[in-house]
Amino acid sequence: MPIEARPNTSQLLSAYQMEAKCFFSSEMKRSRQSPEAPEAVFDINHQWLLLGRPVNQVLFDRRLRPICIRAPDPRYLALLKAYMTTEPGRALGMAQKDQLQAEILFRAIAEKVPHYPIGAEFRDSLAPDIAAVFDTCLEDGLITEDDMRPRPRW
Repeated sequence: MPIEARPNTSQLLSAYQMEAKCFFSSEMKRSRQSPEAPEAVFDINHQWLLLGRPVNQVLFDRRLRPICIRAPDPRYLALLKAYMTTEPGRALGMAQKDQLQAEILFRAIAEKVPHYPIGAEFRDSLAPDIAAVFDTCLEDGLITEDDMRPRPRW
């Protein structure tokens, strides 16, 4: 007699229920950590990543278990990478790698994530020091006019 496949409970949960389930499990893990565990220390430049609209999605792994994705706004991450190329004392190899990563991020954002526009409206919303980095990216060709063109949101 064949074994009837039962759906995984994560397949039956709504996105909201999965978000709550993921939050609860991550809080449980955090509470079990040692109190002596060191806290993350942010460089002043990494505080840029707290700006913008973070990515907050629930995805499924290969076994169809929900995975919560919480990541900074990709536009600010790309700008941070571009800024890091100009930091004094930055190793040449690391600066080249950061520049390549910034360029790839800007292209990917423009092509794959149209709800995070890289246009004049975004540039005008930036703080003056971050806007200067944006302008430098335009001058250096990391951001092209095609990247700044609005795309359909399908």
